[in-house]
Amino acid sequence: MHQAPRVEESVPPAVAQPSPGQPLQDRIGRRKQRLAGGRVAGLGTAVASSSPRSWVEPHLERFDLLRHFDVVRTRDDVALAKPAPDLFLAACHALGVDPADAVALEDAAHGATAARAAGLRCVVVPNRLTVLSDLSHADLR
Repeated sequence: MHQAPRVEESVPPAVAQPSPGQPLQDRIGRRKQRLAGGRVAGLGTAVASSSPRSWVEPHLERFDLLRHFDVVRTRDDVALAKPAPDLFLAACHALGVDPADAVALEDAAHGATAARAAGLRCVVVPNRLTVLSDLSHADLR
């Protein structure tokens, strides 16, 4: 079985390690800077979520993140949600990007399965609920 490299082996510890003591607004601010940097570099950004749009967009707005994404695709936009590849295919189509040229950032096994099935490379960053899940099918952890 293919074992994905761990993020800690690939990036500096300050980036790879969660920072539970750091205020949420500081962590969100860093993510906004990274998203803005990607867009300046010409990278398209998308959210592909199995949650309904009525849940996703208000949360992105609440943290002033919605404006940082070119595309938002939710389960409302596709026939099948994750682990089916439909969401990632829809997001890539909307961005005008070949899935083989895209990278998904995921936190769960269903998302990693969907990304790989759609032909994207996948980096998993597990959360506290998925950290013990089998995420070995991702390209990088």
